[in-house]
Amino acid sequence: MLIAAGWKLIFLVWDKFPFNSDEAIVALMARHILVGAKPLFFYGQSYMGSLDAWFVAAGFFVFGQHVWVIRMVQTLLYLGVVTTTIWITYLITGSKKSAIASGIFLTIPTINVTLYTTVSLGGYNEALFIGNILVILAIEIRRKFQQGVKKSGWLWLVLLWGLFSGLGLWANALTLIYAIPSSIYLIWIWIKYRDKHTEKIRPFPTLIVILVGFLVGSTPFWVHGFQNGWDSLFKELLGSAIAIENGGFIQRAIYHIRNFILLGIPVVFGIRPPWEIRWLALPLIPFFLIAWGWLLWGMSKKNHFGPDFTAEKRLLAGIGTTLIVAFLCTSFGIDPSGRYFIPLYIIAAISIGLIFEKANKTIYSICVCIILVFNLATTFQCAAKDPPAITTQFYAPSIVDHSYDQELIEFLTQEGEYYGYTNYWVSYPLAFQTAEELIYTPRLPYHTNLSYTERDDRYTPYRQLVSQSECPAYITTGQTELETYLRKSFDSLGVTWKEESIGDYHVFYHLSRTVHPSDIGLGVNRN
Repeated sequence: MLIAAGWKLIFLVWDKFPFNSDEAIVALMARHILVGAKPLFFYGQSYMGSLDAWFVAAGFFVFGQHVWVIRMVQTLLYLGVVTTTIWITYLITGSKKSAIASGIFLTIPTINVTLYTTVSLGGYNEALFIGNILVILAIEIRRKFQQGVKKSGWLWLVLLWGLFSGLGLWANALTLIYAIPSSIYLIWIWIKYRDKHTEKIRPFPTLIVILVGFLVGSTPFWVHGFQNGWDSLFKELLGSAIAIENGGFIQRAIYHIRNFILLGIPVVFGIRPPWEIRWLALPLIPFFLIAWGWLLWGMSKKNHFGPDFTAEKRLLAGIGTTLIVAFLCTSFGIDPSGRYFIPLYIIAAISIGLIFEKANKTIYSICVCIILVFNLATTFQCAAKDPPAITTQFYAPSIVDHSYDQELIEFLTQEGEYYGYTNYWVSYPLAFQTAEELIYTPRLPYHTNLSYTERDDRYTPYRQLVSQSECPAYITTGQTELETYLRKSFDSLGVTWKEESIGDYHVFYHLSRTVHPSDIGLGVNRN
């Protein structure tokens, strides 16, 4: 646990995780919670509940409103993931050696896992933690049934399983990849033990208990649906927010398969960073592949379809299978990053632990060490390339060098430019870092072709403040086409202005009259 926390601390102290806009929105939500707001979902969308923001708000309440507090909360949540992973391995094997092996494998994970369990994007650590809890509860329910414990001994576990499955649906729909296989596992438990239990297990009352727990846990999900309508709620659950594909289902599925093979598998194993396509630690890859090959052979030997392939191992396989099928069949399959594949690494950690269940496996220990060394080398390699450092941005035009943020803030404050317009990747980090003194709404495009979606503008109160301001400034981030467009538009309106470049930022300020993006054909959907 200390190693896992210390590993993250190295790169946090080194300041290698840029503070990007998605994380800034979580931070702003947490700040607003402390003054009485009660957001149910990530601002501007109907998926990824606000559970992460509530945790961060608790951290802000104790330690103050700082970026490092967000990362501390994520680190604590990841330690919870490590703990529950160890617990799962021990429940399956009863071996401390196996449990420790699983934990060690998570201390220095791939760059993908390190990134998305350190930086907050709205609930990935929560999804992993809740998913592990669902697996633990399902296995514990089976153990109670095996022992013939009275109804009171297992009914609370059933209730908790329903509660956490509902909570997961709201917090991050990624937990469905755990809930679906574990629900099938629970059905198998009922079929297997219904006539062997000391008390007859009736399916209907059990289902009612699960449903009650589920509804309680997912209450914010349903409240949001009643308040804002159901259409967007269920569409976004299946990835409509990133559904920008054309063609039929088969064509899209083939494209997703290609993404999984060419982009997904390399990021799962950690041989490429999630934000770009390049090989990491190239000289070490042959040794790394041999180590993984040996471990996979050991897993297949240990978990072949026979007596050793227990129901619990089928449950783990079901989680991995559900994740892959969901990626291939939904709009999430267009995402080239590796954030949706983090559960596969957790399953791998448990599977590796199973290899150590009995005999002393020296060769497997060496393989694990090789993988950890590879992960260490690739993480340092990514951190050393700054910018972008260890970033969540996988689209080049959205990558901004935030090392100039403080200089930008000082300039805007000195010039009295407290309100204005910019793009999504500048707006919210600027607002949080200035305690919402500098409000720049994202009504400008960041795509090179000037395409824009109004979805970028996620917080209505900011929009209202800027629309009422006089002579708002404009901030761009290296978009030559947009800067040329702004100059021509200002000229056509007879507006005078000044310009200043600060790192990746280019500021148009001291406009002679008020110009809103809508006045010059910007800030509207142009996809």
